[in-house]
Amino acid sequence: MDTKFQLFPLGITDWAQMEDFFARMAGQGWMIHRIIGGMAIYRKMSPCLLTFGIAIYPESRVFEGFDKSKTQAYIHQAEAEGWQLALSRHNLQVFYRQTEDGAVTAPTASDTRAHTADSLQRSFQMGHVASQLKLETFSLSVLFLLTLFNASRMLPLSSWVLRTNVGLLIMVWFPLFLLFFTTQITANLLSLRSLRQRLTVTSYPRRRPPLQAFLRNTAYGTATLVVFSVVLTLLAQILQKDGRQILLGLLPLFLAMGAALGMRRYFTGKNMDQALKTVLVVVTVFLVVTVTSHLTLHRTFPAATSSLPPEDLPLLTLKDFGVAGTVTHAEYHQQASLLVPHHQQYYETSVQLNMHLTVSEARSPSIAAQLYRLTLNDDRIFNPRLVSAEVDFPEACHAAYFIPVYHASDGSTGGTIIIHQGAYVVQLTLNRDLRDPHVHEILETYLKTLV
Repeated sequence: MDTKFQLFPLGITDWAQMEDFFARMAGQGWMIHRIIGGMAIYRKMSPCLLTFGIAIYPESRVFEGFDKSKTQAYIHQAEAEGWQLALSRHNLQVFYRQTEDGAVTAPTASDTRAHTADSLQRSFQMGHVASQLKLETFSLSVLFLLTLFNASRMLPLSSWVLRTNVGLLIMVWFPLFLLFFTTQITANLLSLRSLRQRLTVTSYPRRRPPLQAFLRNTAYGTATLVVFSVVLTLLAQILQKDGRQILLGLLPLFLAMGAALGMRRYFTGKNMDQALKTVLVVVTVFLVVTVTSHLTLHRTFPAATSSLPPEDLPLLTLKDFGVAGTVTHAEYHQQASLLVPHHQQYYETSVQLNMHLTVSEARSPSIAAQLYRLTLNDDRIFNPRLVSAEVDFPEACHAAYFIPVYHASDGSTGGTIIIHQGAYVVQLTLNRDLRDPHVHEILETYLKTLV
């Protein structure tokens, strides 16, 4: 094959290590062609000894785009000095040139340092890298605060974290983002200290110190897990013919990134105070995330579009409770997640009685137990005025239930009963007294059909 793909976790602070790495790859017959995210793409070539020089130019400004005219002028200057351009990506410029003897031997560290010391007059790069590290650390801190803000809005946890793939994804995201931010910021601070302690380019380490390598690799692995979890959840939603949930869940992130990039282009070339740019970007991103999260939150977790229930699916109906009148309204919804593959909601309304039945089947009884606990918590959160009462359900049903008892505005009594049996969690809401023994008999008979 003429193309080779390779994971590439090195960043701008590893430019000295990049030079050595690209030189070794060239000696093996591979020339760096592109870097996309954490993936390096090489093109096949004849093995030869090359010296690489990497320039971090133009200076990185987190709130401004790169000046392409400066980039081109710098590339022309390097080419006039005998260098050839291998890769230009943002402010990372990768140059190379062939050694004088042309022998195919691995370059030593001292040889590389000798060429690096006078190549492209790069002593100014250290200040640029230090500046970018400060801005990157600031940006990650802001994103971390935004993550904490949005996570706090979803506490205490609701049952949707198990019933929907979006909920599962968010539960995975939060610890991964926390780990990513912690390791990345710590590694950046160590790199910044290392840069300040070295006064010349030649004294910069050719490899990452062990602690920095561990932190960078942990951050890189964490970012990979985040991407993997998003792709896995999106595929699961597509297979379930309901990709809307995950897309709506990611919408605030996409819009925030778009707003930040738009402001970055707007600030390019404008003579504005750096502090003012910082405040404007932070406020804009914060407002975009907050507003879009508020607008999409109630649209992200509801069940799918109403449809007719399957004929073979056992469901309670108003007829089971002795309602003889005509049903004025009926709705059926279903959704699924990796942990709760079956979740049905059924509504029926009549002049005499209204009913809402929810049946969730988890992959195991232990998952169902957690779903039951969170479902009880839902009623405590969303109905704080309800009076709760624990009542022992008949032992033969192997279930326990929770009854929030309330009095409707018309004087009638009703409530919600939540039952956990095996891998099932059943929730029934009626505008009648659920402590009625006849209601218990109906539920006992229904639970037997689920086994």
